[in-house]
Amino acid sequence: MKLIQALKNLSEKLNAEFEDSKLFDHSGEKGEFREQIITELLRPFLPNAFGLGSGQIFDQSDKSSNQIDIVIFDAIYSNVLFKNRNNNLFPCESVYGEIEVKSNLTTDELNKSIDNIASLKKLNRADSTMLDISPVYKLKIGEGLKASNAKLNPYLGIIYAYDGLTKETFANKLDEKLKITHKTLTPDFIFNQKRQYMAIKVDKTGQVVGLRHDFERFGIINTNNDTLPIMFLTLNICLNMIRLKAPDYNIYWKRMMTEILENQ
Repeated sequence: MKLIQALKNLSEKLNAEFEDSKLFDHSGEKGEFREQIITELLRPFLPNAFGLGSGQIFDQSDKSSNQIDIVIFDAIYSNVLFKNRNNNLFPCESVYGEIEVKSNLTTDELNKSIDNIASLKKLNRADSTMLDISPVYKLKIGEGLKASNAKLNPYLGIIYAYDGLTKETFANKLDEKLKITHKTLTPDFIFNQKRQYMAIKVDKTGQVVGLRHDFERFGIINTNNDTLPIMFLTLNICLNMIRLKAPDYNIYWKRMMTEILENQ
């Protein structure tokens, strides 16, 4: 299949680009270069409706996430702040999820990445349902009709590493971190390109579970040379499952009007 072959070719290009990044002496420059590689490689394989940026995400109570490597946001309806800068501020309602990019997934970097994803998943936003046709339009149904109230806008959290912990050590360190991290705040997928494995949520029977379903544990799967292709396919599938709901601007309007009237 042409799509799969294109992704396999991209994986080879990524390996070469990462080797080139080692020519940089300054660790900060290495990190920025590697994040740029991922963004530039991701962009051609994502529809333009999905924006890619970097920065912090906030909710209507002014709580913010940690600094996020790659924020995936709604590029059509969202109101991203400071779009002309390298770091942006994103309303949580406009965010599909995030990707933590690590050149070397050490224990510290794994813990930091999980904490960053948790900081996003803690942000509060109104649930979207099957009645939310678009972020700004909600379908009205007649009296007596019912529709599922299942939440359709969970945050997606992915960790993508080029190298790092061996499969066995990773499994142990992940298990340790999950003991002190609430299940609802955990990453959804973790990939290691060079070590050729991925972590995915499974239920009690070992079956893979979706974004909105409870899970029992993480399963570790060997991905061989297909780590990047499976990551891209997983990302696209998940993004197409998420239905965003625009911020309730009435809340902001009422807050401002209250302040204006109090100062009359």
